[in-house]
Amino acid sequence: FFQDASAEKVGRLLGTWPKEVVQEFIKENIEIFTARIKDEKILQLTYSKALEQSRIQVIKQVISELGAGCVGFIREVKGDLPNRPEVINLLFEKGSSIPFGEAVLIYHELIPELVNKNSPAEVKTLISEKAAIFLKSDTPADQDVGKKFLEIELLSKEAKREVIKELLVWLRAPSKVVTHVHAIALGLIASLFEVLQV
Repeated sequence: FFQDASAEKVGRLLGTWPKEVVQEFIKENIEIFTARIKDEKILQLTYSKALEQSRIQVIKQVISELGAGCVGFIREVKGDLPNRPEVINLLFEKGSSIPFGEAVLIYHELIPELVNKNSPAEVKTLISEKAAIFLKSDTPADQDVGKKFLEIELLSKEAKREVIKELLVWLRAPSKVVTHVHAIALGLIASLFEVLQV
């Protein structure tokens, strides 16, 4: 029944059960529900009725299967997102395994919405590390992603300073030839020059 029934029928049946029974049922049968995540109504129904432990499994499956297509769903549930640091890490992992054109949706549109000044230290560290990795690229599109992460009102001046220092060391490497493709990185250094002044 749960493998083929419409979301309306599943919702009606689950609506007759006590909340705790529904949550336990979803937990015990999460594979059946996550196998149907491409059905938006089933996805919404499952997520809304699941316990936090089951919700993280749903999110993992959504990111894994839908790639950049996960942006809409995660935006919808971002206020009720379990284990935000783990979700952000999963998004970075997925972004690195899909075409860059799709990953930009995750990097430019979703991740900045999921972080703020109150984010845990591990999220700030992850964003800082990823900003440095993207900025130390010879591809302007990658540098633009790194710039976007540094522009988020998230990182302290000290964290930004460390990223800029790391970028300067990379650009000054003896074997490095700085060209027009590094314009974004150089512009960022210039715009954040006061951060380097201690």
